Amino acid sequence: MKLTSNMPVIDFTSSALLYRIKFGGGKQQMLSKACGLHKKNNIKIIDCCAGLGQDAFILASLGAEVVMCERQPDVQKALKVALDLASDHEASGPIIERMQLVCKDAIAWLPTADRADVIYLDPMFPHSNKTALNKKNMQCLQELIECDDDAEKLWQIAMDCKPKRVVVKRPNHGPDITNVVDPTYRLKGKSNRFDVYIL
Repeated sequence: MKLTSNMPVIDFTSSALLYRIKFGGGKQQMLSKACGLHKKNNIKIIDCCAGLGQDAFILASLGAEVVMCERQPDVQKALKVALDLASDHEASGPIIERMQLVCKDAIAWLPTADRADVIYLDPMFPHSNKTALNKKNMQCLQELIECDDDAEKLWQIAMDCKPKRVVVKRPNHGPDITNVVDPTYRLKGKSNRFDVYIL
């Protein structure tokens, strides 16, 4: 499968990503704690907004079984290429074995999926005047996806599936994904936060 000019380039074997896997804080980093991986290894996570797949890769590197769901066709293709190229890589291959890609809209697919321990949502944030400062791949992703204006609907479907927790990644100063119920707790970083809903 060939990449086209409007597709992001995803590389699960990049030195930068593998460096983060090795030195990024392991199970003590916020993503891991938000998903409960600091307490248990073998959990199943559904990543409903897979995007560039980096969060899914990190979660899989920490022992989770991760199902990535992506609805944007060009991003789907880029993820397929990246997974295929990394499958035989010495360091990345064992991690890729714990990752699965579902090329569907999570809103329609999630109610039919096997139950997961964690449902993870990272909807595309609305564009800001800082977009030009973003890395090339993120710019490409934003151009393809623009904004997930049905994110609240996806959150409600995720909650209805009754996993052990629903985790939502948001900009630190951004609004909650919904005003229906407050998160059980939040984990805040420099620019992003994780809103955690315990069920």
